[in-house]
Amino acid sequence: MTVNVFTPDTFGVLDDEQIQYQQLLIRTFESTVEEIKTLLVEKKIIAHVPVSQGKDSTVVEIIVIEAYRRAIAEGLIESDRPLILSTVDTLNESIPMKMYPTFAKRRIEAYAKEQGINMYYDMVTPGLNDEYFVKFTGGQKLVPNASRRGDCSIILKVEPSESYVRTMRERFRSIEGMQHYAETTVVTFVGSRTDEGVRRSNNMNKQGLRSKQMSDLIAEIDKVNALSSKNTGRGKKTPPLIKFAPIKQWSTDNVFDFLRLAGSRPVTRMLDGTRAPVPTFFEHFALLLEIYGNGSNDVCEVVVGSTKQGSGCNGKARYGCWNCTMVATTDHSSTALTQYPRWRALGAEDALRVRDFLYRLSCDMDARAFHARAFDPAGYNRVALQPNVLKPKHLEKMVRFASQLTVDSKRKADAFAMLVAQGREMEHEGYRDIYEDTMIPPKAKKAFLEMYKECAQEPVFTSFSREHALLLSYRWSIDGIGAAPYRPLAIWEQTVKGEGRIPYPMLNSEYEARFGQIKMIDKSKPLPDALMVPVYRNEDPALFAKAPDDLYALWQRPNDSSDVMEEDRNCTLERVAKHEAVFAADVHFDVEVTRQASAIKVRCNGVQVKNAKMGDKALKPGALASLMSQGVKDEIDALYTRLVERMDGEIDAQDDDARFAALKKQVSSLFCKPLPLRRRIPHLRELTLDGGFQASGRKVKKKINFTKRVGKMGKNGKMEKRNTRLAFYSPQNTSSLYDAHVGNLSVLVPDFSGNLQKYIRVNDMSEQENDYFGAVENLDIDREAYREWEAMGGVQAAIAEHDDFLRTRIKKRHVRGYRAKDLRAYGGTHVAEAMMASGPIAVKKGYWSKLEKILKRTQIFDALGLFRFQSSNYEDIRRTPGIVTMDQHRKDKAEIVSSLRNERSATRRQAQKALSLIAAGRYGAAVVESLRANLSMLTPVIDTAINTMVNRRLAEESKRHFHMGEVSLSRQSQMYRFWLLWFFEGITDVDGFMRKLLNNNQWSLLTADPKAYCAAVEACQHAIAGVRALMRQVDYDWSPVSAFLEQNLTCKDNVSVADYREEIRTGLRSLIPAELCDHDGLNSWRPSQEFAERYVSSLKESIDNALTVVQKIESVAESVHIARGRMATSGEKQLALL
Repeated sequence: MTVNVFTPDTFGVLDDEQIQYQQLLIRTFESTVEEIKTLLVEKKIIAHVPVSQGKDSTVVEIIVIEAYRRAIAEGLIESDRPLILSTVDTLNESIPMKMYPTFAKRRIEAYAKEQGINMYYDMVTPGLNDEYFVKFTGGQKLVPNASRRGDCSIILKVEPSESYVRTMRERFRSIEGMQHYAETTVVTFVGSRTDEGVRRSNNMNKQGLRSKQMSDLIAEIDKVNALSSKNTGRGKKTPPLIKFAPIKQWSTDNVFDFLRLAGSRPVTRMLDGTRAPVPTFFEHFALLLEIYGNGSNDVCEVVVGSTKQGSGCNGKARYGCWNCTMVATTDHSSTALTQYPRWRALGAEDALRVRDFLYRLSCDMDARAFHARAFDPAGYNRVALQPNVLKPKHLEKMVRFASQLTVDSKRKADAFAMLVAQGREMEHEGYRDIYEDTMIPPKAKKAFLEMYKECAQEPVFTSFSREHALLLSYRWSIDGIGAAPYRPLAIWEQTVKGEGRIPYPMLNSEYEARFGQIKMIDKSKPLPDALMVPVYRNEDPALFAKAPDDLYALWQRPNDSSDVMEEDRNCTLERVAKHEAVFAADVHFDVEVTRQASAIKVRCNGVQVKNAKMGDKALKPGALASLMSQGVKDEIDALYTRLVERMDGEIDAQDDDARFAALKKQVSSLFCKPLPLRRRIPHLRELTLDGGFQASGRKVKKKINFTKRVGKMGKNGKMEKRNTRLAFYSPQNTSSLYDAHVGNLSVLVPDFSGNLQKYIRVNDMSEQENDYFGAVENLDIDREAYREWEAMGGVQAAIAEHDDFLRTRIKKRHVRGYRAKDLRAYGGTHVAEAMMASGPIAVKKGYWSKLEKILKRTQIFDALGLFRFQSSNYEDIRRTPGIVTMDQHRKDKAEIVSSLRNERSATRRQAQKALSLIAAGRYGAAVVESLRANLSMLTPVIDTAINTMVNRRLAEESKRHFHMGEVSLSRQSQMYRFWLLWFFEGITDVDGFMRKLLNNNQWSLLTADPKAYCAAVEACQHAIAGVRALMRQVDYDWSPVSAFLEQNLTCKDNVSVADYREEIRTGLRSLIPAELCDHDGLNSWRPSQEFAERYVSSLKESIDNALTVVQKIESVAESVHIARGRMATSGEKQLALL
């Protein structure tokens, strides 16, 4: 029999040490609280705590909340000072960490309200486009694993957390009485600790947290505050995020021991008799402590139900996403969850099966599809078939499993909620399992049952829905995924109806027992190189290098069923300008808020447009006035209306007084500074002119481009070549010397070429509204449009199209010789176009130009048949006629590179010759040649502008010309009028005219050479003479018509309406030059007297307006032709001396 001998003295020593340790913990807590309270009081900061509700973030949360509580109670800070808490929910959290933060959040908010703390606590989720089953089943990314870089945590956690603080600033701007907090410095307090391991310690070091002390934090706050005070007006930058780790020196034991002491009924009482030394939102943290537990499986007893005690995990048990594939083949935490009824009843095993399936896909090279997405602009535009997307059958399975998990989870939650409502929760397998577990301490069990009862009534798997299916259907359409139209949506709808279900996949343990070990990197199946598909029938390296082709020049809009209707009767089509220019200006609104007896009115007393530019050229008043009538004024009006309506909608005030005060504050905040306006003006193309060369060189990028090849050092010390990393680049056929010294010169000219494309609805929110009200996703579900689309039978129509597509392919498989893999085929971009035109997808205005390019690329690849390879293996594709291997492509590209070098050498010699002439002072003649070349490009544009604005447009309005072009003559006339005013406004002599056609460097070189200058003046006067002749002819032709109409503005009393009409017909037929007439619409012109007189008045006004512009331009042309210019006289004198 063993006898234990107890020594009372030893127990006394242990008690003293424990008492001192507990007191040290409390003193550390108190000092940290006081430090943060000092920051709140003296630096007037706002605290932000990103909380996972894990052990470390909970400690920081307790400290910061207590600092706020004391500061408010002592009257040291205002009670409305916001405290920001955020928990990032990836929507893929493991079941325990899905429940616990939700359970804790309700208690924390109640405690903050009780203590008078103005807390903002939000569950932050990634944007819909960034959610797991959109990002990784959208054909954009492969499922990650530990063998390659995984950015899922950045996408799902880090970026949403960082953007949340910026969003809160904008939120404060819209809340009455909180606007001043939008500019307050925010400090983010994180729970990072150096004791958590080397990786986390290194991450802290990268973020500057490891060595940052309180004094460093204060200095950083002062620096940010100083910069913020100077950071005002337009272009104001958001203050940078400041981070601090207040418990970075705490050990893991410190954290757990502190949590045991926290609360009004703590797990461990103070041995010195102090009661509840750490006031906080929970009575105790028994549940959290048990979640971490002391089990030997790296998971806690409460979470997995383990009843065997072990050596302890030291609190390192972690729960990530249930679908995380960055861990090993076996996810021990998730596997342990499945062993116990409490979690299995909620779907833990099904989720683990899906996770293991995703892991196997991440390792399986045979699961990858050879997808066409990139092309080589410097390699004949050949298209690369790259194994960087999963095969369609696997993507479909991912969608189906995600749908099943979500639907099953909702069904299970509804069943448990029904039991709870009936008071029968003990009949639930999971709830009963917790209740009957004798190894859970009473305090923890009570909290555990409470959490389970609250949270298990809601679905624990919410990572997929109809919205996800719609967005995926859209993404598959724009990226060319080989599946039927609306396939993800069809899978979701089938699952909701209980149709099309498939068994959940095997666990990895089951798979390995059947097929052997799963290898993350299988050396027998290396990643294959891409295969290249030629686009052109003939490929000549010299010709391609001299004038590289643009792949997008091959684009043609694909036809669909809507094309049976004519363009003017087809509401799904719109004609879009091929070229656009950007108009930018600062708009000043003079706005006031007035209150009347029955309403509050926001009135705009005036608008000023300043700093107006078209491209990089300033607009003078005449051109600006012309442009305002072409939609810019409507854009300004629409901007003002949207801003006021959104402000009104953001105000949450009940009575008129509060609403009036809030509107006044918002108006003064938003309209106190100019608002930037940007608008794309269609039908303006940038025309590159001859800018010559300049002596001073600019810095240019080095032309060192190559496609990197992966290599690895072998055991023998030699580098082993592996597959090629495709990083395509544009061909460069000019030398660095040429690029450094060539002069830049361009001008905008009207160009009415366009494309017929599907109508696209874009979100018209301006960048200013993004800054004020919060950013809009590039692609998103428009909730209002979605409801309308759904009500109009959009879902049913989409499913019908999907079913018809599959039915047709299955029915005709024998006739067309389809194999099984051919049944999965790309359905076309019309799905995406339909969803943008009348469906639920909204596109951000600024993103449309990029998206348009993606759509065109996909349509080109589809027309070339490049999406048919997605279900084929490498060898089958390689044997396809015409396919080029990467080895052969590299050889072919080497020939192109050689030809490109020859082209670069030629441009180098050209630049060297020009630089030698400049150095010798003999470059003036070259400037004159450049001027003549530029005149030859621009004078036809001027002639066309005058002819169209006057002759063609007025002849059409006179019913003597019939226009059949794609862009109306009215629209062309407006654009040409603007362009003429913009180009000629401000020119007073020949020098001003030449400055429009030369850059500053050319002008300087020209004026230094008197002979060349005089030759340039002569060239300008010769060119402008033809323009003057045309304008005089126009005035000669149309002035009599105006005079005739002036005499016949009204029908005389003694003349019948019929005779009046005939007099107008006769006059127009005789006065308008015959060469302008190709149609006689006057034969059918039989208006009433009122409308006839209106027509005559309107036509005369149009003629007079056009002639007024012509006369303005003619006066400028006259000054160019007659005036000698500022340099002409001195130039002639110098020539005489020579």
